[in-house]
Amino acid sequence: MRPLSRLPRNLFRVSTLLTGVTVGFATHGRAPLTIVAAALACLLALTAFRILTRNGDR
Repeated sequence: MRPLSRLPRNLFRVSTLLTGVTVGFATHGRAPLTIVAAALACLLALTAFRILTRNGDR
């Protein structure tokens, strides 16, 4: 199995960090910020997945 290229790997890392931020916002009752952070995390993860499938990586 090949290692991930740099861009998808970084997108997955940022997505993971944003997921943690989302949990933090949700814990402190900040609903609008939770929604924004969750949406960004999903968008970054989907973008990374799209890049991987376009390049043939899995």
